[in-house]
Amino acid sequence: MSDSNLPLVSIGMPVWNGELFLYQAIESILSQDYANIELIILDNLSTDKTPEICRKFALKDKRVQYILDSEHRDVSSAFLKIASLVNGDYFMVGNDDDVYEPTYITTLMKILFENPDVGLVYSGCNSILPDGSVRESIWKWRLTKDTSTISNFIQYFFKRNPIPICFGIMKTGLHREGLNFFFRPDTWGWNHDNLYMLRILTLTKVHGIIDPLFLYRERNRDLVYAQRGQFNLGKSKFTSYWQTCLHQINVSVVAFRIVYISQFIFIEKLFLSVYIFLCTFYFSFGYIFLIPLIKSLKNIFFFVREMFKGKPKRFYSI
Repeated sequence: MSDSNLPLVSIGMPVWNGELFLYQAIESILSQDYANIELIILDNLSTDKTPEICRKFALKDKRVQYILDSEHRDVSSAFLKIASLVNGDYFMVGNDDDVYEPTYITTLMKILFENPDVGLVYSGCNSILPDGSVRESIWKWRLTKDTSTISNFIQYFFKRNPIPICFGIMKTGLHREGLNFFFRPDTWGWNHDNLYMLRILTLTKVHGIIDPLFLYRERNRDLVYAQRGQFNLGKSKFTSYWQTCLHQINVSVVAFRIVYISQFIFIEKLFLSVYIFLCTFYFSFGYIFLIPLIKSLKNIFFFVREMFKGKPKRFYSI
C-alpha cells in the first residue's frame, strides 16, 4: 500500500507546561516511518516554553496542528475537544513526555490491516526512570485477538492497568464511544482511564504485542497533580480508607452501566454483574480491611512460633 493510500492516523496530545520532554516526544512522533499522520496538540494555557516549542513544529511540518486553548480544562474535557478535531479513521494518544520507536505506528497498523475484527492494537513498553535511565518492563499478561471480549473485560477489570493498552492505536469510532465514560466517578480518585478502556473492551477485540515499541516516562504523578491543584493531599488515614471504599463502589456502579448497555447476551451480563460485585468487595472493604487483618494474624502466628521455637520441652508441660 502506497503512502498516499494509507489511512490517516490522528494523534491527540493534550499538554500543560510540558517543555521538559515535549520536544523529544513530538520529534519521535514526526519521525515515524508511517507517513500519513496528523498531530493535534491542545495546549491547556501553558506558562512555560510549550507554546514556543509547538509553534516551531507547526511552522515546519504541516502535519502538526497546534491549538492554544481559551480555558483551563481537565483531562476529560481536553480529549473531548481533541476528538472534535480529529480527521483520521484511526486514533492514538500521544503523551507529551514519552518516546516512540520509528516503527511504532507501522507495526500496529499492519496488525489492524490483517485483522479486521480487531479494533485496538497496542505494544509493550519500557520505562524511563526519573534519573533518565531506561528500565526493561516484563508484561506478565496481555490481551490478544484470540480471547473473547468478555474474557478481556474480566481480565482488565481485575488488573485495572491502562498502561500500555490505552496508548495503542484504535479505530476513531471506538475512541469517541469510550470517551462517554472517560470521567472521574467522584472527587476521591481517578479510574477515568479504566472506565474508558472497559467500554472499549465491550465493543471490540484487542491485540497486544510484547515488543516494547515506546518508552513510558515514569514520574511522581501525585506531585504533578498537586502542582496543578488536582489532588487533595494530607487527608487522614481513616478518611482515606473510607474514601477508597466509596470510590471503588462508584467505579463499579459505572462498570455496571457499561455492562448493561453492552452487546453481551443476558447470561453474560448477569455473570459480569456478579463478578463486578465480588471485585468491588475485594478492592474496597476486602482489600483495605480483610487482607491487612489476615496479614496481621499471619505475622502474629509466625511471631508466636518463633518465640517458642528452641525452648526446652519442659517449658510446655506442667
